[in-house]
Amino acid sequence: MGYDEINSRNVSVFGRVGCIAGNIHMNSRSRVWTGGSRLSEEEVDVLIVGAGLGGLACSLLLAQAGVRVLIVEKADAVGGRARLIRKDGFVFDRGPTFFHYPEVAEEIFGALGLDAHESLGLLPLDPGYRLIFGQGGYLDATTDIDRMEAQIESLAGPEEAKGFRRYLADNRRKLALSKDCLNTPWKGPADLFSKRALRISRVLRPWKTVASDLARFFKDERLQLATSFQTKYLGMSPFQAPSLFTFLAFLEYEFGIFHPRGGLGSITETMAKIGREKGVRIRLSESVESLCFEGKRVVGVRTNRGGYSCDRVVMNADFATGIRKLVPNRLRKKWSDEKIETKRYSCSTFMLYLGIDRVYDTPHHQIYASAHYHRNLNDIMGQHGATGHLGRSVYLRSERLCHRPLFGPGWVFDSLCSGSRTSCKRFGRLDLDSR
Repeated sequence: MGYDEINSRNVSVFGRVGCIAGNIHMNSRSRVWTGGSRLSEEEVDVLIVGAGLGGLACSLLLAQAGVRVLIVEKADAVGGRARLIRKDGFVFDRGPTFFHYPEVAEEIFGALGLDAHESLGLLPLDPGYRLIFGQGGYLDATTDIDRMEAQIESLAGPEEAKGFRRYLADNRRKLALSKDCLNTPWKGPADLFSKRALRISRVLRPWKTVASDLARFFKDERLQLATSFQTKYLGMSPFQAPSLFTFLAFLEYEFGIFHPRGGLGSITETMAKIGREKGVRIRLSESVESLCFEGKRVVGVRTNRGGYSCDRVVMNADFATGIRKLVPNRLRKKWSDEKIETKRYSCSTFMLYLGIDRVYDTPHHQIYASAHYHRNLNDIMGQHGATGHLGRSVYLRSERLCHRPLFGPGWVFDSLCSGSRTSCKRFGRLDLDSR
């Protein structure tokens, strides 16, 4: 929740939940129910609020460890922000569309005795995406480093190609030194003086931003953009984000980009199916109205259908909304209503889901970066407005790789918007030639 922003969209597909199963300690004490609603007689050890990717991943690991898990989801289907949209024979992902750095998924599915690539139908994309520059030229992102180097040399010259090699080496070292550290909670200022902090300080360069750090490797603004636009996954500008996040693009070039057959929304459906097979109970169309406390300890939840008693609760809802709705302000010393009101939401996107009447031979992912990208971002992040006359940066995804032939082809257009809380979304049919 750093940098005074509250991200309104998921970035990491699964999140880090691998430690939860090993840290659950059940308490068999009797409880006094104060929820004021009918109490379910179901035996529940852990109740998870929300059937998004994080909640489902958590449920799988807990169920594998023998924990009795119940998920309560207000929507009529699992998935959260990663749900699928089905309409008129077309299927679209409503949320995340990039799947990279599969190690997290591999760890989770490996703990279940499953292969993530096989279970999720992961398809490696080559190119991962096409990045088209408003200043001229384009790059096809690939894990074939020789091919990348040749493209960069053709676009911007041999020195920029050599800079790309140095960029990869620097971020390979950065990831190796910081990976374990980043997966461990930082609980207070004292952690800044720990051995792990000193170890990664050699590569983090906290006095630099992503943009200024990349200037060490690239003079051409297009190459700086190609290795920095990924900070928008976090809702941040590369001209403000800490230099740590230069490794976001590195992950794409080092490990590749994948797409699950059936779309990213199919991941949650697969996880829910596996969860049910392992005994996870999922209640759909049931909204949690409040958590129930004994002192400062959560002992259950109250829903629109009654209540549940449990030993632990995991909240997989949007943080800013869920914490204020479910936890009384008097119990939130760190994240009071007043504290949350001082934070800024990260930028949203304007989405168009378009069903079209033919197949176009285009890369699965395409990104058009405005020739005035810096001013484009400044207008959005600083002024909270659109950049009309300068041209906007646009992302286009072809859906034709996602689904079986019975689903028609489609495109998703995604354009950055100002810092509002929710995404604007439209769905429609489109005959491109007649438009």
